[in-house]
Amino acid sequence: MPGMDGIETAQHFMTQDEPPAVIFCTAYEEHAVQAFELQAVGYLLKPVRRNDLFRAFSSCARLNRMQMAAVKNIDANRRAHLCARTYKGVELVNISDIRYLKADQKYVSVRHVDGEVIIDETLRELEDEFPDLFSRVHRNALVSTNHVQGLEKDSMGQFGVGMGNIEELVDVSRRHLPAIRKVLRRL
Repeated sequence: MPGMDGIETAQHFMTQDEPPAVIFCTAYEEHAVQAFELQAVGYLLKPVRRNDLFRAFSSCARLNRMQMAAVKNIDANRRAHLCARTYKGVELVNISDIRYLKADQKYVSVRHVDGEVIIDETLRELEDEFPDLFSRVHRNALVSTNHVQGLEKDSMGQFGVGMGNIEELVDVSRRHLPAIRKVLRRL
């Protein structure tokens, strides 16, 4: 490139408020580490294969750190939506539509009024960010305090939280039972 090389261009982009996604396309592989340090979403070596190009383009659909931070700064440093990457692309789930959050290995399932998506965040992060909106009912579950409708006990003696507009119950552990009862008293 005349005037400025690709690395310098990417460095310039990173100083912008909303930097674009960058894919490097070059005949030289020695700059790959430097490119990824600049948050490049792809590094393609010439001749470029079609599959590699499409994979790089699909990576552009993912939000970068700065874009995620911008979403988090809404409403006095608190997000109004959670972002989920699905086969449709990036889906935004309104916080007020969420009924519960359930951890399963390294992902969190978000159950909302229109269905369910999986996000790449931890319950701890979400509990810390939204302490007034979600209550822990189990080591692997948070419920939306605005949608809790009551406690139910099954035939095995296990308590579950009933949520608005969904049929399934969210299991409550004995350890978290007093806290959810306190939430119910406030309603």
